Amino acid sequence: MSGAAGGAIANKLLRWLYPLPAGYAESGPTLDELRPKYRKWYGLQLLIIFAGWPLFGAVWWWLLQELSLGNARRFEPAVFHLYDAKVAIVIPAIFLGLVASTVAAEYVIRALLKERHAEYVRFANLVQQSDTQKPAKPVILVVLAISLIVLLAFLNWRAVFTQDEIFFQSRFGLSNVRQQYSDIIDLRSAPQVRAPNGKLVDRREYIVEFNDGTIWSTNQHPGKLDDLRMQKLFQFISARANMPIRELKILE
Repeated sequence: MSGAAGGAIANKLLRWLYPLPAGYAESGPTLDELRPKYRKWYGLQLLIIFAGWPLFGAVWWWLLQELSLGNARRFEPAVFHLYDAKVAIVIPAIFLGLVASTVAAEYVIRALLKERHAEYVRFANLVQQSDTQKPAKPVILVVLAISLIVLLAFLNWRAVFTQDEIFFQSRFGLSNVRQQYSDIIDLRSAPQVRAPNGKLVDRREYIVEFNDGTIWSTNQHPGKLDDLRMQKLFQFISARANMPIRELKILE
């Protein structure tokens, strides 16, 4: 879906959810009368929103990354610590960046227009054919809720390897499992892995199997290590478990 198509759908949705009151267009100055006075201010507001979006998004990304790194420090000292400190926070940073730039644009326009702001709001309403003020709080709450859900899902998803034990935490932190290296019954690796659709993918992956039936695969771990770091991780696990890594042709 293109950006223009997405915007058109959003506008239709807003018109349906937040329609203008009956007779609103006839209750004051018309759009044609207001356009010469406020067209440039409307353009300025859009400019602030779209120019500020990546800037505010970058700030939020940095803040959320610091939060993720701070959360990860709870597990120090760890020899290897796999968690997603960058990719998972992109979506919340994008959403929060858009909200921040929209709020900033509103405050700038309000400060510049002062007593004329009410008339400008009427102009914006007539342009959008909807009440442009009402969606603000619901949209902010929805964005905050989505961001919080994503953060809770990924900030607590990790695999920690210390000198003495292994700690796995699932998304949302719903499952916390500790394993000993002595609990490992098999270590295996292959240069190819079979994808869910049945196709073979040329990618080196590893699997750890424990005596309680738990299986941990690098194909599903949080955070991505490069091949060298992954090799070092499994050399470490192999040494601590006193068990060689079985080399297979394909990991099913």
